Amino acid sequence: MILLETPLTVQSYLELFADGCPENLRPVECPSCKAMRKLHRHGHYKRMVFTLEEAYSIPIFRFKCPICGKTTGLLPPFIGEKEQTAWEVQEEVMRKQTKGQSLTQVAGELTAAGGPYSEKSLWRWTTRWNRLLRDSGNIFWTQILRVLPHIQLPVGKMKPRTEWGWLFKIWDQVKAEFGDDKLFNWLYRQQKSMALAPG
Repeated sequence: MILLETPLTVQSYLELFADGCPENLRPVECPSCKAMRKLHRHGHYKRMVFTLEEAYSIPIFRFKCPICGKTTGLLPPFIGEKEQTAWEVQEEVMRKQTKGQSLTQVAGELTAAGGPYSEKSLWRWTTRWNRLLRDSGNIFWTQILRVLPHIQLPVGKMKPRTEWGWLFKIWDQVKAEFGDDKLFNWLYRQQKSMALAPG
């Protein structure tokens, strides 16, 4: 799958793709053979996405490489390749856990479309995001400081106790630079772009 780099919510994605994939977002590089050619349109399929508020059926557009003939899909930035639960739901779980709630409490209180969610699902999500932060945290902080080098750090009683707490606190200042983007949407795009970067 090719990750759509444009920051979008489910609603703005549905509006933007209502009449098909916009020409300016059509992939121009094959992820399989790396040919720099505009990929041919190859239909679409429907996929369910569960957000904090609603369940949506969204189109996932497919493309075919004119060189190697392999097909790929264009993945929206608010959900993973094999996920149905939007990143915003998983971000809410991590925010609640950062505030001291156990996964059992979060599972019992989380009101999101597609729920209720089991404690096991929440554990799987938090394990993945904790691993991502552990492996890539320095790079994320570098990106954030590049955007907002004079960031105001909380002190005293306002000072977070965990790295996630720091990220959530700082994101409130940084997100003005990224529009209405969610932290986990941004982290996922950063992680994907790092995975694709050479070296």
